[in-house]
Amino acid sequence: MNIKNIDSISAYKLIETNLRAVIVDVRTAEEWQAGIPQLDNGKVFFISWRLFHDNVLNDQFANQFMINIQDKKIPVLFLCRSGIRSLEAAQFASSIGYTDCYNILDGFQGTIKGAGWQKNNLPWKSL
Repeated sequence: MNIKNIDSISAYKLIETNLRAVIVDVRTAEEWQAGIPQLDNGKVFFISWRLFHDNVLNDQFANQFMINIQDKKIPVLFLCRSGIRSLEAAQFASSIGYTDCYNILDGFQGTIKGAGWQKNNLPWKSL
């Protein structure tokens, strides 16, 4: 598997320059309440990788993902709170044939790896 790790600023630049690139926000519905990326042209998909109440894998993830992201060659950037679940989801996508997968290392809220989408003042909104 060839997952590319990038920070949120680089992810935003890629989304802005590559019209085919999309973000898959794999956080939970509860986490989306803290804010979500706000991008034009429907470039963000919200598909939970794990379910909040018991942290189990979302058994609908594969189906929801493949329905929404049908082209296996477009850049797909995975985002979670801190870069761990997004890496798992990117590895999964790569394992089923998606060839251009990215993990946003610093996540939406930031980690020791970086400030994150929200703190870097990239476009976001509250729900």
